[in-house]
Amino acid sequence: YCAPKPGTGGLSRLSQGNFSEFVLYGISAGDNTPNFKKLRDITRFTEIVGVLENADPKVLPEAKKNSLLGEVRLCRALLLYYVFHIYGPVPAIMDPVLVGDAEAERNLVRPTLTEITEWITADMEFAAANMVESTSEKGRYTADYARFCLMKHYLNEGSHMEGYYDKAIAMYDILKTK
Repeated sequence: YCAPKPGTGGLSRLSQGNFSEFVLYGISAGDNTPNFKKLRDITRFTEIVGVLENADPKVLPEAKKNSLLGEVRLCRALLLYYVFHIYGPVPAIMDPVLVGDAEAERNLVRPTLTEITEWITADMEFAAANMVESTSEKGRYTADYARFCLMKHYLNEGSHMEGYYDKAIAMYDILKTK
């Protein structure tokens, strides 16, 4: 399919079909690869979740708060899903209380496959249950999109999570009737 480019190092390694270190070739300088920034974005979404959860009910009514929380949690779940499917289980701060805690950030450990799958599932299920069903605003997520993402997640993780294939079929049935 592709003849290796003669030479050593640099971009010639990419022509050899070994993409195991492909993440090292980003548009950023030094060791700050582009996907590392996505882990910071996950922490930022966690911080936003904490701010919304602690919002004054006089300022932000419960229904609106849950809708916004659904959107933020769906964004966080999609980002986790993305980096998980590239790198496997990645360490992330999922508790808003720990955001900015230097000790917690220093001691991040890679979660198990089951743990990260449950994090993604919890965020997507919350989003599907609390987001608006439809909106005329462009660029806003809806509950149906969250259900679609959840169905895809159930299908991808069904091989190691008990009952996920059945949940995917149930989610498909919900989407089919809409």
